[in-house]
Amino acid sequence: MERETDEVLGQFADDFIAWLKAHHDFQPVVAVFWKVCASHMAKDSLSVDADLYGKQMRRASKAVLDHDWNSVKNELMNITGWWD
Repeated sequence: MERETDEVLGQFADDFIAWLKAHHDFQPVVAVFWKVCASHMAKDSLSVDADLYGKQMRRASKAVLDHDWNSVKNELMNITGWWD
């Protein structure tokens, strides 16, 4: 089951990255959205998990702006891994 979940999440990440590459105008919007989410998580929670999740979102945001698509995929896989 975990392997199937990883495959689905990997496909989601690949599809999302393909969409980002095709829609250049939305790349900064996505990056800012993730950064804002990360800031709110850090402000509204004292949880270590929320802090780690926020750091992953900030790294994903920077990776989008840098067009570092491998890092975007890695961070998306980390972030979506929390959705169980």
